[in-house]
Amino acid sequence: MLTLNHQKIAYHPNETVYALLKRTHFSTTFVAVEVNGRLIKRENFEQEVIPERATIEVFSIVGGG
Repeated sequence: MLTLNHQKIAYHPNETVYALLKRTHFSTTFVAVEVNGRLIKRENFEQEVIPERATIEVFSIVGGG
């Protein structure tokens, strides 16, 4: 199991941040992602494998003025 934005979801072995975002219907462009409290750089989304029982926070980036 994983915790994604305070909700339990299924763990998929060897799943990357990018694949998780796609699976859970998040934008892969306009978000910031933390895995276990560590900010993941956008350029690393496709390489960063999510560990089992991770806590993930996805923050939408909103423009404003």
